[in-house]
Amino acid sequence: MHLDGVTLMAMIFVASFAIDRVVSAVLFLMSFSNRFPDPERETDPVVKAKTAKNYKLWYYGLASVFAILAVADFGKVRILAAIGYPPDPNPLLDAILTAITLVGGADRLAALKLPGAAESAEAAPKPLQVTGTLTLEEGSPRKLSART
Repeated sequence: MHLDGVTLMAMIFVASFAIDRVVSAVLFLMSFSNRFPDPERETDPVVKAKTAKNYKLWYYGLASVFAILAVADFGKVRILAAIGYPPDPNPLLDAILTAITLVGGADRLAALKLPGAAESAEAAPKPLQVTGTLTLEEGSPRKLSART
């Protein structure tokens, strides 16, 4: 099946979005288990960094499983075959490339900050602190009172 570029990109975008949402939901449910550490709960920076790496590994692993399932289920949706390059592409290579594209797209979608999304606690405004020297000039209060 030969698809135009817009249709192909729309299919990849929708499939990547679905994979991201499903993987995020699974990881959220797994975070309720004490055996699955949540990086947001950690206070020690070293442990938090290690937990974040493990979380990302879980994300990519689960996204890969769902991408493989999507490619297997929707077997006719393959990137190389859709764009017609090469004329008779290797089906295994095409499936692997399509799965990698879906996983990469899901990861990029997860990194997007959509308008209206909840702000994190780190994005809260910090209190304003002013440092320096204040110099008052003679006659300033009279100029100020004359203008009002």
